[in-house]
Formats: sequence, structure tokens, C-alpha cells
Amino acid sequence: MESLKQGFIFVCSKATQNDCFKRMLFGSTLAYKDEVLKIKKGDIGFLYNNDTDVLFGIFEAVSDGSLDIEPRALRDRFPAQVRVAWMEEYQPIKDARSVFRNLGIKFGSFWLTPQQLDNLRSIFERVPASEEDFRKEYPRKYRTQDGHYVRTKSEAIIDDWLYSHNIVHAYERKLPIEEDMYCDFFIPEGKCYIEYWGIENEEYLNRKKKKCELYRRHELNLIELTEKDIEHIDDVLPKKLRQFLPAQFKID
Repeated sequence: MESLKQGFIFVCSKATQNDCFKRMLFGSTLAYKDEVLKIKKGDIGFLYNNDTDVLFGIFEAVSDGSLDIEPRALRDRFPAQVRVAWMEEYQPIKDARSVFRNLGIKFGSFWLTPQQLDNLRSIFERVPASEEDFRKEYPRKYRTQDGHYVRTKSEAIIDDWLYSHNIVHAYERKLPIEEDMYCDFFIPEGKCYIEYWGIENEEYLNRKKKKCELYRRHELNLIELTEKDIEHIDDVLPKKLRQFLPAQFKID
């Protein structure tokens, strides 16, 4: 898990939020000067609106913390400043104080512990509710040789290949993580997961990116397959599976 960078939270209000985003500049009063000056370029930040109880993220510091980067910005009241950029713009978190309580983040804290930073990033990086929409758009309508119903013809080919080679597998198993995410296939013998990527539109590619990040973050064994791999499944899948299956396991 990526915890080497510092994590920080700035506070804004309805009056200053738009200025923060317009200038991509966060600021605090001189009471927080010493904390802001500890920020280094590359640190990870969040912006909390105290009026609306909404948390925005995820940002990256693109400057060190300093005084008066823009002296007249933020209503001339917040001279301890840092320049930021979006690492990735996620859906804002509502009822943020409740999230802070659940993660053990004391309200008003400026710095996050490494664990708090990882946990807060994970909440932003959850696979979105559109995952359920995806399942509705692509219902299970293809029956495989072992009786599974899957969503695409390529998934049916994967399922039938696993079944014909006596490899125990589960379809759409929930991953052992807090986030609501399901794999395409789970292989218990190798404790590994198979994802078939078969669509190329922007929404699907964003979904793919978020899922891959969660696999990486939680250090789960992932096998990725594309349509080209399906065309050569007898060559491709055994090689990928042998990375995780026990040495004595034979693929018939």
C-alpha cells in the first residue's frame, strides 16, 4: 500500500470553495502556518467544506507549503498556502464527519496518519455504484457446460475451458475487501482472480482502471484476459495460471 507520502486536509467554506478550485490553491490561517510549511511537493491532500460537510479528493501538492503564494487569494485571510492539482477527481463524499469518525480521524485534524490516508483513499477509490448498473446492462444469459450463467460469450469460453481442464472455479465472487467489488472468476487452488476485459468505451475503461487499482492496493493475484487472449486461450491461460497454481498442480 502506498503510504510514503504525507496526507493532509484543508478546510474551506461556501465562500472560499470556488476560489480554491479556480486557483487550485488551498490556504489556512497563520495559526496553521507551521503545519502548512511542512507540506512537500507530491504529498496527498483533501479539501473539506465545513459548511456543507462534503469532502473533495484526491489532490496532490504541486508545490511545497509556503506563505502568500497568491497574496490576494482566498479573501486575503488564508496566507499559509499550497498549490495543488487533481490526482484524480472522484465523486465527493457527503456526510464527511461521519466518515472521519469511522476512520478515527479527529475532526479538525490537519495531518493524516499513514493508515488514515490509505483508508480515506480507499473510500474515494471504491468501485462506484455504476458496478450494479453494469450488471443490469449485461445480464447473465450464457449457460456454460458446468451450469454457470455468465454475461458474455467470451466469459463462457473461459468458464468452459476451466471446467474442461478440471480447474475448480467460482464466477463473480465478491473479493475479500471492504469495497463492493466482484471478480469475473476466482480460482481457489491458486488464490487468484481472473478479469476479462472486453469493452473499450470510456465508462468501461474507467471501471477497469479502478478495479485494477483495487487489486494492486490489496495485493490480490490478478490474471487479465483480453479478446485476443481468448482467441489463443489454450496457450495463454495455462501460462498465466501457472504463476499462481502449486508447482505440483497439473493442467490436463
